[in-house]
Amino acid sequence: LTTIDRGKNIQNLKKKIVNGQYLPQIGTFAELHYGKPGLDFFKDEWSLYFQGGIGVTFNVFDWNKKNKEKRIADLSIEKLDNRKKEIIADIHKAMAQLYENKKSTETKLKHVNKLTALAQEDATLKKDLFKENQLPNIDYLSALLTKDRYDSMKNELELQIKLIKLNINTLAGKNKTN
Repeated sequence: LTTIDRGKNIQNLKKKIVNGQYLPQIGTFAELHYGKPGLDFFKDEWSLYFQGGIGVTFNVFDWNKKNKEKRIADLSIEKLDNRKKEIIADIHKAMAQLYENKKSTETKLKHVNKLTALAQEDATLKKDLFKENQLPNIDYLSALLTKDRYDSMKNELELQIKLIKLNINTLAGKNKTN
């Protein structure tokens, strides 16, 4: 967005330059010479002489060129303003999507935490039953596998939340992950 603002400043400066180009231009000059003035070069008369003057230039026929150039700069500024509005709208849309995604991921994480606790409890019960030889080994291993899957899902969801927070902070222009 700062690049767009700089572009707008450049276009405003171009408008000022265009205004200045079509104003009358005044120039002066002054010269001091020591030499042989006149047409008779062979005379041995050297003298000190001064020349000076004022020059004025202005556009007689600009055929509305000044207004056209200013209009081009105005259109460039308007184009940059529209691009800035588009970028801001895209950022708002992306932020809304990220917050919605964060909310749903946090809800999933709550459910997975509950399932992880239940799977832990199930694995503990099946371990005790296995030790008492009331349950086959495969059931206990199956309960441990289920618990490990839920732990893996929990870790994955926590990582997704961190990534979403990072994306939110990146869009907001922050350096921290909160």
